[in-house]
Amino acid sequence: MGRNRSQYDCLKKTTKFPKSFMIWGCMSGKGPGEMAILISTVNAQVYIEILDTFLIPSIEKKLGDVIFQDDNASCHREKSVKAFLQERHITSMTSQSD
Repeated sequence: MGRNRSQYDCLKKTTKFPKSFMIWGCMSGKGPGEMAILISTVNAQVYIEILDTFLIPSIEKKLGDVIFQDDNASCHREKSVKAFLQERHITSMTSQSD
């Protein structure tokens, strides 16, 4: 007995590793800042580039004095990220608790 098309109608084609993306954004009581759509993996260097490209201009143009809070991802805890924030005089909630 041969298989016909109707036997496979209940199957759904899937992708083993689907493409994904992440949205990064910032906001304060003064409103939203910049937003970025990322398609790459985020490590400390990429995160610093995001902060430099999107957070810093948002603070300068719109948000003013801020206390920065991230979501505590491991790349956010890297020494290079902490050094970047210190160099830019950005107070973070984690630096207050260190």
